Amino acid sequence: MENRQAVVDAIDRLRVDLDLRSFADSLMQLPKMPSWFKKGAHRTFLGTLANRAAGPEAALIVAEAFTVPGSEQDARIKILSLVDLAEETEKMFPGSGFSPLATSMVWCLQDPLEWPWLSASAEPVLQVLRLLPRYLEPDDRYLQYRTLILASSLPAVETVHALANLNDRGSRSLSPGLYGRLQENSRHLMSWHEAGGYPSDEVRNQAGRNIHAALGEMDMLARGLKDEVAALLVRDLMTSKTDPRVGYNDDQPFRADAYAIYTIEKNMVMPSIRVWATPKGLAIGAHFGSQRKYADYAEMAVAVQQIGLPDDVQFFEVHMHKEGDRLRPVGNELPKGELYVGEWFPGGLTGPDVGDQVLGTVAKLQAIFDAMVVASGEAPSTADVADDPLHDAVAEFREQTGYPTDADTNNKAERAQMATVISGMGSSDSIFRSFAGSITPVDTPTLAPVTSEYLTWTDEP
Repeated sequence: MENRQAVVDAIDRLRVDLDLRSFADSLMQLPKMPSWFKKGAHRTFLGTLANRAAGPEAALIVAEAFTVPGSEQDARIKILSLVDLAEETEKMFPGSGFSPLATSMVWCLQDPLEWPWLSASAEPVLQVLRLLPRYLEPDDRYLQYRTLILASSLPAVETVHALANLNDRGSRSLSPGLYGRLQENSRHLMSWHEAGGYPSDEVRNQAGRNIHAALGEMDMLARGLKDEVAALLVRDLMTSKTDPRVGYNDDQPFRADAYAIYTIEKNMVMPSIRVWATPKGLAIGAHFGSQRKYADYAEMAVAVQQIGLPDDVQFFEVHMHKEGDRLRPVGNELPKGELYVGEWFPGGLTGPDVGDQVLGTVAKLQAIFDAMVVASGEAPSTADVADDPLHDAVAEFREQTGYPTDADTNNKAERAQMATVISGMGSSDSIFRSFAGSITPVDTPTLAPVTSEYLTWTDEP
């Protein structure tokens, strides 16, 4: 309340004395300065206006723009008026695109329940989850963002803080809607292969939104658990993004599966831990890498069988994308082709318990993952194996197989060379940025309820 009155008083004085410098100074001396207002580019933006926007007309435009709006249309007019003023002001920095951030910060001080500030930390989460289009005009950018924030079950300020926190440290959760999006994409994917394309632009765009939202969730889960997974495996790990399409070209359909990846290097042929979401459920397991020879997969599968599958861990068949569902658990049966071994959760897992389950399963897979990495020519883990019940079996496996042999080392070099060729076809990062930047903006109100779903299943700050 004190801040609100201080801002209202400062705006009233500006309308009378037309002193932009005094107004800017007043906003930086609020009685209870919020953490998100203490520093940032909004200070530079307002300071530049105070120094360079000349004349009483500029002061009146700022006073009107920073007064809390009475409606969405009023907010639009205020943002655009400040955009025009910034564009007319010489050597303006930051530029006019910063207008919605500056105005919304001052509006939030006056009415935090109705006019949340546009947070540069919260906004990227909504974009990654495909709820908010990128590259909107300044007024649309704020109003669509506001619609999503107000749709949350949390108060607006708490919602912004929760999103900013999610952007900063990732997530330990998955939302219930994840599997529904993959199920819809599975139907579209099989239809695409039958007909040779999507039936309409609307279906194609929806499939794109679905997979980008799913990949966004898995990316945040990967970031949120990376350090803990690395500690369990006693290795330096990195995460890697997944291509939204089943191939490297834009004429390929969007996929119907999504995974969080933890690997020792960004090389698709190297082993990884995959938290793999499909239309039918969630798998948490160790993957021996892609683009390998079938004989390599078969040999490693036998080695894993010799080590022994921990409780609730089983082999999986990895199917082609066109089948609509890529994973089928097969128990102790040795799979043909790509090697993936882990724990299966039919119907999927949701909520903050996902993180704990991932860590529990990874702990079971430590010996198997280490054997996969060693078989790929890397050094064994430095884990303390004194209390590891699988230690003797792993040691016996290494002694019997002689991993890593000279042939394994040569194979690794050849795979690395192949990975370089493949990566030249197009990276997941560039495809993601290109698609996100070119998609037609969606109807935000129809997506607004989804925001509550994400925030409900995300750790609070």
